[in-house]
Amino acid sequence: MTATSHHPDEQLLLLLADRALGEIDEQDAAFLEDLLSVPTGRREAEAMEAAAAAAQLAMLGTAEVTVPARVRARLDAAASEWLRTTEAGGDSLDRAMQNVQAHSGVAQPIPLPVGAGATPRAGRNGIAAWSGWLAAAACLVLALIAWTQSGTPRTSEPTMAERFSAMVEKPGVVRVGWSAGPDDPLADAEALDGEVVWDPQSQRGYMRIAGLRANDAAREQYQLWVFDATRDDAHPVDGGVFDVRPDEKGEAIVAFTPRVPVREATLFAVTVEQPGGVVVSKRERLPILAQVAGK
Repeated sequence: MTATSHHPDEQLLLLLADRALGEIDEQDAAFLEDLLSVPTGRREAEAMEAAAAAAQLAMLGTAEVTVPARVRARLDAAASEWLRTTEAGGDSLDRAMQNVQAHSGVAQPIPLPVGAGATPRAGRNGIAAWSGWLAAAACLVLALIAWTQSGTPRTSEPTMAERFSAMVEKPGVVRVGWSAGPDDPLADAEALDGEVVWDPQSQRGYMRIAGLRANDAAREQYQLWVFDATRDDAHPVDGGVFDVRPDEKGEAIVAFTPRVPVREATLFAVTVEQPGGVVVSKRERLPILAQVAGK
């Protein structure tokens, strides 16, 4: 690209974006070095590097990495400055964003951080300008890494229904259908459907429930209990409290993780309790339950 028609501050941002993309030619690279010889320009370049390092670490997920002390110090300093300042870079940031978007093939706009380019500003100087660029650079680099690593848009988080279906396919899971308990105003026995899917290995499970009405969480909540063959039935394992919000099909899917390990599940029971649940249930309201076959 050619940067000679822009204001020096804008040139710097655009050239830094080009360099991050590997799209800078020799002439512009030399010009960038001239701009970087100015202290303010060097700070913005360092901000770009810090943002890139932070974004790369974020994209690594749980991989074990050793962060050099110099890089960590730079990231810590950048974070401190960002917390102390909110002024951002305005139009030149917008153009840099658009430049990255055009080269990366991102179909939708890359969002600016809150405050960046949203309101008029008095000027770009000192730490305020530097911190604004850091925030924008972080957005730029995160978008770039996501696209260059995968070549396609990052997918959204799996829905609860997708998570449920995935667990159903796992080998070794326990699947048990619901049965109606004693009459309860929150239960519709005729519409009752669904199942419990329990994975003994991961100690996690899901409930798919139809026929259980939405509860008023300010008055009462549902609570799951898991009966364990190795424990006294008087003290089932607490599976946690939950609310039911049926979807358009009248179903609700709820994930659960028992408070303590369950060695051999025999029964899953849902009671209606006070908000927040109880330690020991009186079992006065037990709308649905699921008995494991042969237990």
